[in-house]
Amino acid sequence: MAETESAGGIEAFVARWRLRADASRYEHGVPPREAVYEIERDGEWLLFAARWRDADGRRLEMSFAGRPDGQPHPYEDPAVADELTVVLSAPRTLDTLVHKDGRQIALGRRELSEDGAVLTVTQSGTRPDGTPFANVSVYDRI
Repeated sequence: MAETESAGGIEAFVARWRLRADASRYEHGVPPREAVYEIERDGEWLLFAARWRDADGRRLEMSFAGRPDGQPHPYEDPAVADELTVVLSAPRTLDTLVHKDGRQIALGRRELSEDGAVLTVTQSGTRPDGTPFANVSVYDRI
């Protein structure tokens, strides 16, 4: 069974993180030139936000919220997904599972280094042609 917030691990993820592009690896899409990733607490919810500059220099951003209780909750944009589950699956591993039409379409795994200074985010899913991919982004705490 997955650990819950009572293990105290959630707070270690709450921070601002700067992308180390040279240490990151993308199998799908183009890696950003630079990025800042933030995880904030808002009561029982976590707010995830990323701002980045793409390979062409355009500024982009995205955000979503999830309750880290290991239970599926409706996703805020039903065109993208039906449900989002946020779970602390190990003391230094925070996962988000995304479901659409009853099947998992993506997994975001955030793993903290032992000292809590480095966050490795692996986003995995399926390309439009059905082949799997995993993008790995490495961030330093700022």
